[in-house]
Amino acid sequence: MRYRRLGKTGVGVSEVGFGGWSIGGRDYGPTYDRESVAAIRRALELGVTFFDTADMYGDGRSERLFGEVLSGLGTKVVVATKGGYDVARGMVKDFSRKHLESAVAASLKRLKVEIIDLYQLHNPSVDLLKGSDLFEIVEGFQRRGLIRHYGLSVGDAESARLVIARGTAATLQLVHNLLRPHVLAEIGPMVEDSGIGVIVRTPIEYGILSGKYKIGAHFHATDHRATRWTPEQFAALLQRVEGFRFLVRGKIASLSEAAVRYVLTSPLVSTVIPGIKTPAQIEEFVRASDPPYLASEDLQQIAVLQRAA
Repeated sequence: MRYRRLGKTGVGVSEVGFGGWSIGGRDYGPTYDRESVAAIRRALELGVTFFDTADMYGDGRSERLFGEVLSGLGTKVVVATKGGYDVARGMVKDFSRKHLESAVAASLKRLKVEIIDLYQLHNPSVDLLKGSDLFEIVEGFQRRGLIRHYGLSVGDAESARLVIARGTAATLQLVHNLLRPHVLAEIGPMVEDSGIGVIVRTPIEYGILSGKYKIGAHFHATDHRATRWTPEQFAALLQRVEGFRFLVRGKIASLSEAAVRYVLTSPLVSTVIPGIKTPAQIEEFVRASDPPYLASEDLQQIAVLQRAA
């Protein structure tokens, strides 16, 4: 495992981290806590030191699992969580001071820690980023010793630019993958100048870039992917994925591994957090931490495919 600096935190973290959405056991179908715990422990054995979750993942189940395994490890790991959704009210976004106070307290309890390593605001709107006291609220948590660092998870380039321009967040979490490279491409110069840490989520595009799905694939009723795409959108995505199969050769054993390697080719990225359910999955993703990640001619061919999309 190789390690990179996590932006303004100054802390070194594994360049392949552990994405904790899947082990929440709802939005990606059923999971089994024994297997989830085994996956977390296997990640530790393989040198993973960055673990990302959110209070909404399985209504706190993901946080509780992290707390069970990681809470006694102190500075050996960095555990990041997120807040901003009120699960009790049906996943309504709520970035009020009252809700975030309650959310931080609940996350501390579930994670079994006295201070949260990295607390991320979970996809606030552009309007909130422009006109609210969001930053002051989380900076207050820092001063009170509830969180060490804070960052934001965002979904578009405009939000990312606002966060970077503010200059106080340690990290920025965003989507970056073979199918969706555009946000990081747009904000790259700002990221480089600011020193903010980039945490890349969704490197496998919700599993699509694993290459294992076919047209007509069935997802569990609770799996968010069951309604994420129309049949036409799903078919179009699968067709694009086929174009990247040339990457699976030589030391690269799977398309999932190739997808994570693609993310790691960017020096702007601090860590990538593929979603993990099983020990076998973390073993697959950790293999990507092996430069050179992709050959230069492969990157050129990827760029051609992305421009043609």
